[in-house]
Amino acid sequence: MTETETLHDGNGNTSTANQNVIIDDTIAPVTPTLTAVTAECEVTSLTAPTAVDACEGTITGTTTTTFPISTQGTTVVTWTFDDGNGNISRWKRK
Repeated sequence: MTETETLHDGNGNTSTANQNVIIDDTIAPVTPTLTAVTAECEVTSLTAPTAVDACEGTITGTTTTTFPISTQGTTVVTWTFDDGNGNISRWKRK
């Protein structure tokens, strides 16, 4: 975006100056601290966590994990937080 400023000196003389205004979101969302989930037989779903972004506010995480999780042991669920401006944070929950 270009901002145009017109300056008047009070004697009928004016000058115009153009200034470029560039908005560039360069900070990725701040990921939450998540705790481990322990279950007996399976986990059918998880509530999507949220992250905070300086420009976009609250962002809900997405995952490609397939539910239910029923394999014994630890499964790592990776949550992705995308602010839509090219900044992505990922958080892994075990």
